[in-house]
Amino acid sequence: MKKELFITIVFIMIFQFINAQSWMRNLNLPNKKDISFYDIQKAFYQYAKGKDTKDIKGYKQFKRWEWFYSTHVDENGYVPSSETLWKNYRRSAMTAKQVRSNPSNWTALFPDSIPHSPDSTSIPGIGRINAITFHPLDSNTLWICSSQGGLWKTTDNGQTWICLTDDLPLLRTSDLAVDPNNTDVLYLATGDINYVLFNTIASGRYYQFGMGILKSVDGGQTWTTTGLSFNLTDGESSLIRKIVVNPANSNEILAAGVDGIYKSQDAGDTWIQILTDAIIDLDVNPMDSNTMYASGIYKSGNIAIMKTTDFGDSWSVLNTAIPEDGNVLRIETAIAPSDTNYIYAITCGSDEGLYAIYKSIDAGNSWEAIAAHDTTKVANCHNLIPNLLGWGDGGLSGFMPDEGGQGTYDLTLVVDPTDKDKIYSGGINMWGSADGGITWDIVSMWLKLFGHSLHADQHFSVYHPITKKLYQANDGGIEIADSVQIGSYSYIYNNCIDWSAAFAGDYDHAIIQGCYTLPTNWKNITHGLNITEFYRLGGCKSNAQIIVAGSQDNGTFMYNDGAWMNTWGGDGMEAMIDHYNDSIIFATNYMGTLNKSTDGGYSYTSNITSYITDTVGETGDWVTPFVMHPINSNIIYAAYQNVWKSVDGG
Repeated sequence: MKKELFITIVFIMIFQFINAQSWMRNLNLPNKKDISFYDIQKAFYQYAKGKDTKDIKGYKQFKRWEWFYSTHVDENGYVPSSETLWKNYRRSAMTAKQVRSNPSNWTALFPDSIPHSPDSTSIPGIGRINAITFHPLDSNTLWICSSQGGLWKTTDNGQTWICLTDDLPLLRTSDLAVDPNNTDVLYLATGDINYVLFNTIASGRYYQFGMGILKSVDGGQTWTTTGLSFNLTDGESSLIRKIVVNPANSNEILAAGVDGIYKSQDAGDTWIQILTDAIIDLDVNPMDSNTMYASGIYKSGNIAIMKTTDFGDSWSVLNTAIPEDGNVLRIETAIAPSDTNYIYAITCGSDEGLYAIYKSIDAGNSWEAIAAHDTTKVANCHNLIPNLLGWGDGGLSGFMPDEGGQGTYDLTLVVDPTDKDKIYSGGINMWGSADGGITWDIVSMWLKLFGHSLHADQHFSVYHPITKKLYQANDGGIEIADSVQIGSYSYIYNNCIDWSAAFAGDYDHAIIQGCYTLPTNWKNITHGLNITEFYRLGGCKSNAQIIVAGSQDNGTFMYNDGAWMNTWGGDGMEAMIDHYNDSIIFATNYMGTLNKSTDGGYSYTSNITSYITDTVGETGDWVTPFVMHPINSNIIYAAYQNVWKSVDGG
């Protein structure tokens, strides 16, 4: 069977990134303060009327939003306020002990270790992690913030994990700050900020929004709201990306997010807004905690790098020459721990691909654009490098373009703790430079073509301040490298490609298996994190020991007699098993792509609904409904613009 995934970084790109901003500007929303779910839904369909949905940028993200929040709003189309949610949470917390004293007969069922995949090129994962926080003194203790699964803690460097937020009314988390003077005091940023420029819809995207910052004074056993609290209807204003506690004064806290930078001087009770520019990260000088660099995101205003030397009381905009007109959408910065005068910045352009790499060697006073993917777009830059944010080889081969990317969704930058010239960037894949950003080569690849590597979509890169190991978080989980080694695309091109097969279009045989192994060794510590975002599951009438379930970012899982397998890739949605033959399995992807296996999930015929989606041109919901007849397994119903029926198993 031909694999749906592209089989080589050199030859095929699966898809082009969908920039969802264009259609949102055209929505004719009502002129009123409180726009409801139904207002947005109606405005979108009015805009889309008569258009081919395949040509509407952002259609996929809208359908995901619509699917989720159609069941989460009240009769008027509004989501409950944070006050209502918190009141209900406290009420449920008061009765939790009574409920748990008489528990029902439920047990958690989830892939507690990275499952096997029958696809030899697949790198399975468990769930997305947005941030990593280390204990200031104990090298074995750390916390992770997951996108939809809450806050987790380990005290044995990832061998075991415990969840600290199971009873909270909202499990979306973007950052955690630990008071270095009292590690029982935690500050948690709620919400999932990584979608802030991966626009799902201009307003009303409540599935990512947060409630502000929560605080715990007992190590996460209980939580209270702080003075920086929001309603879900405050939208993107509720999203906080970074929290910093002043080690010299625990009462001083900074919080940075979409609405700028806030400061508290009373341990979170009250806050004042210092800046209004949209901020995606704060980097603290490891030698001087009063000095920080704030990197921006483009939200219809200016985008810049700003600096403070007084723990956020005042900020100056640095003269970086990064364009402020929307040609750059996101900036990530990184400070060299071995020489904090060295500051690097990576920027993504309007196509979500790499724009340029910038560098300062004088603590931000002056900057140079040292490398770009398209030097014609970047002033005074003549050093051409691959598209570090692409899906494949960044266009190195010249065989097929690798333009664009997902830079507003996945973008990281980190500097080696002992070598100021070694830097690593994360997008879909990870790249490295050993000469201060002048030249770049591959570190990880999201397909397992050259040995084990990282899962796709990098979200957080950080070196442990004590062990100096790199911790990397992505859509699949968290991994550790004792030492990061940069690979060689040049070797791959010269030794590992059967060019005759490639030019003949035989991509399954274009890579010479076992020819090359990426040199970085990664240790996965995601095992035990119950953070998989499941959409749907299906069982089998004739075999109670088997289920299949579709998940966001991590494909479709199969649980069979106590063992898990990652049976299908992509974003998994609806999943079904034949009533009488558990070897026949159906797995779906977003918008109604149905795939069928007849050998127990080891191989699939992909997109058996292509007549509906491609020939007729109908599009399904983000999670398209599929229903198997309760008696006759060959009869399957599917809901697109019309309801469709198959009488022969698809």
